[in-house]
Amino acid sequence: MKNSEKKRIRKQILSAGISAAMFAGMIGSISVVAGETTASDSAVKYQITDSGYGFQVVTQIDGATLSYSESSGVILLEQDGYAFKDLNRNGVLDTYEDWREDDETRAQALASLLMSDGEEGLHTALGLLYHPSARMESTATEESALYDYVVNQKIRHILSYYMEGNNPTSIATANNAGQSIAESQAYGIPINYSSDPRHGASGEQQI
Repeated sequence: MKNSEKKRIRKQILSAGISAAMFAGMIGSISVVAGETTASDSAVKYQITDSGYGFQVVTQIDGATLSYSESSGVILLEQDGYAFKDLNRNGVLDTYEDWREDDETRAQALASLLMSDGEEGLHTALGLLYHPSARMESTATEESALYDYVVNQKIRHILSYYMEGNNPTSIATANNAGQSIAESQAYGIPINYSSDPRHGASGEQQI
């Protein structure tokens, strides 16, 4: 691979990584109160809550709010009393998993990991560059088209469009299913979902 091509891919990876970090920040706005469990150790600064929608929410004292799917295989790492997602399942808190770092630092760290893994890492990263429209599905089974998009085609950008019978609740359920699949893959890179009025999104739709 030519140096110019490597630089181009690295730039695209960094851009996508920053997008993923921003998405993680968006997840931090979720607030859930049902099924609350609090760690008994006074040094622990977080609590885990079952959202009731297929994922767990981690709220922290003066820290980031996280969410994760138990079915994805992701576990939590603890450092200084705070919780962090072990997205690549290596038992170590990598820089890109550390929400205390700024977005650019995390994106740079993720890009370095992907580049160091050679063709395998680049193949995972290149999935961040697709922008297909996807039919809404609420299933994460291996037979689903959603699973094929995320696992086999490595897609991490999905433009959601409204279809008859869909509503905000079903779309959110489908999005959660997609994120669970993505989280179970190497590096745990999330899907960046987007939509707009041209593709059926409406401010009049309510959950």
